[in-house]
Amino acid sequence: MFWACLFALTACYAFTMWAGIAKTELYIYLMAEDGPLENMATAFVLAASVLFALAYVRYKSQRQHLFLVFSLILLFVFFEEISWGQRILGIETPESFKELNAQGELNLHNYTPIYKYVNALVYAGLGLYLIGLPLLVFIEHRIHSFLIKVKIPIPSPATAFLAFVNYFLFTSFFEKFLAHQGKLGQGEINYGELLETGLELALFYFAFECLNRGITWLEDNEVRFSA
Repeated sequence: MFWACLFALTACYAFTMWAGIAKTELYIYLMAEDGPLENMATAFVLAASVLFALAYVRYKSQRQHLFLVFSLILLFVFFEEISWGQRILGIETPESFKELNAQGELNLHNYTPIYKYVNALVYAGLGLYLIGLPLLVFIEHRIHSFLIKVKIPIPSPATAFLAFVNYFLFTSFFEKFLAHQGKLGQGEINYGELLETGLELALFYFAFECLNRGITWLEDNEVRFSA
C-alpha cells in the first residue's frame, strides 16, 4: 500500500506539472472546483474516515477513542468539502452567507475572514503530527511510551515520509515552478488543491496503517496493541 500511495503522489505532481506546462486547459480543469484533484482528495478523506471507524471497532476493547474522534473529524471535513451536499442537491447559497464565503458556498472552511488562517493552521498542524511526532519518537523513546500510555496514535516513518514528500514537492517544485508560469487561469486557480490532495492521501495511508497495526508501529514495544 505504501508504494502505491507514494507512486500515486509523485505521479499526481508530475502529471499536474506537465499539464501546467503543455496543456493549460487541462491544468485548469485538474485544479478547478469539483475537478479531479478535489474529488480525489474528497474520496481520500471519506476513505480515511471509514478506516478510522473500522479501527475503532477493531480495537474497541483497548479503548482507542481517538480513532473514533479522527473518523468523526474527517467525516465533518468530507461534508465540508462537498458543501454539505449543496451542489449535489442544487441548493442556492443565501446572499447574506455568500458574501462571507470565499467560494459563495454553504461551508465553514471558506469563511472569508478566517479561511486562509484556518488552512495554514491545518497544514502546519498536520505537518507537526504526521512528520514531527514520528521524529520525536525516534529521538526519545520515552515520548513513545507516554503516547502509548495516553493512547495517542503514532504515525509511522512511512506515513511521515509520504507527508514530507508532499510538502517537499509542493514547496520545492510545484509552487516555485508553476506559480510564475503566466498566472494560469488569471489567479482563479487554487494552487493549494494539490497540497491538500497529497495530505489527505497521507491521512488515508495513516488510517490504513492504524487499522492494521493499532496505535504504534514499533513491534518490539511490550504494550503494542494487536488485533
